Amino acid sequence: AGGSGRMLLTVTPWGEIYVDGKHLGTTPQVYEVPLSSGRHRLEIRHPDFPPHVRSVDIAPGGRVEIKYWFQPKGQPNPLDSLRRLWK
Repeated sequence: AGGSGRMLLTVTPWGEIYVDGKHLGTTPQVYEVPLSSGRHRLEIRHPDFPPHVRSVDIAPGGRVEIKYWFQPKGQPNPLDSLRRLWK
C-alpha cells in the first residue's frame, strides 16, 4: 500500500491519542493526524475511563473521522441516543 491519508479526531471531554503504540498528543490539540495508508491501531486514553481501542483503515488520499465520547460505566452514550432520535 502506498500513499497516505488523514484521521480526524473528536474526543469528549478529551483524550490522549496513541497510534500504533506511539503517543501523538492530547485532544483537543490533535484534531487531524496524517497517517500512511493501511490499517492502524488507535488508542484513546483518559485517566478516569477505560481506554478506547480500535483499528482504523486509512485509504490513500482518504480521510477518516473518529468521534468518541468517554462516559462513566453504565451511562448510555449520548451520541447513540441522538442517532436513535434521527432514524
